[in-house]
Amino acid sequence: FLEDTDGDLQADKRRVLLGGFGNGDSHQTINSFIWSPDGELYLGQGDGCESRVETPWGNSELFQAGFYRLRPRRLQLDPLLDDFMGPGNPWGVAFNKWGQIFCVDGAGGVTFLSTGQIPVHHRRRLGRIGDPGGYCGVGLLDGRHLPEDYQGDFVVGDFKQNRIKRFSLKDDGAGFQLEWEEPLLTSSHRNFRPVDVKVGPDGAVYIVD
Repeated sequence: FLEDTDGDLQADKRRVLLGGFGNGDSHQTINSFIWSPDGELYLGQGDGCESRVETPWGNSELFQAGFYRLRPRRLQLDPLLDDFMGPGNPWGVAFNKWGQIFCVDGAGGVTFLSTGQIPVHHRRRLGRIGDPGGYCGVGLLDGRHLPEDYQGDFVVGDFKQNRIKRFSLKDDGAGFQLEWEEPLLTSSHRNFRPVDVKVGPDGAVYIVD
């Protein structure tokens, strides 16, 4: 945690909040930090890492792929989707305007995560709603600069196919059905390898290449 106490845009206070996250695989360490609409911090972890994090509430352990949910005021860290319940290499999390949560996987596709937000054992594996691909980074399109038919869609970095994919969602019982739309951006250059995409406060779409 970094805090600027005198307004000079430099951190005057530094504090390590949590430690013990796994680093057994360099490309599957904790990633994709994002604040939820209700003020909780989500972060992903791939299946090549084992984490044992000491918190004021006891040890929080995640030995395979999954997510952590941090309640910052209490430093309560909940492990979610352990035991290969969900994606094997998550690299992107996003929320729709109703707070439903979705993730993209570097090899496993798109997953609807809201049904797996209670830390339990003996879980049922979550089904994918989107086909596998080289996905990394996902964002919700909600800027007013964008066309009306783009509003509420999601965009995904597809580094293997050199493009920014786009998908829409339709209600399907208690879940969702995904439909791939026209890509937001494509390139014929093999060095275009987008790994994150977000809409900024100014309404522009920002891409990390």
